[in-house]
Amino acid sequence: MKKVSSKKITDVKVAPRVSVSLKLDTTVLQGAGATVLEALRSIEKPVKITTKSVLTVTDGTKTHSRPLTIPRAQRLFYPAAQIYIAKDLALFLK
Repeated sequence: MKKVSSKKITDVKVAPRVSVSLKLDTTVLQGAGATVLEALRSIEKPVKITTKSVLTVTDGTKTHSRPLTIPRAQRLFYPAAQIYIAKDLALFLK
């Protein structure tokens, strides 16, 4: 006779722990997620990027800021490039 376990499976929601902000002159775009990639993908894409910007990534108490030129800021919103940018930023937060 098999023994039936009575484990309860609960849906666990992970609170966003990584926040990303992109400062474009006077506009600040923010996103949050469980990982750097999710936080990058949650930022709303601006209509047009015409100035240099500052990208700030925060993971708990660790913070990393990086100035971006116009082409690099535009690449933040390319889905294929987001993977590589997220890996690079995650290295600074370790």
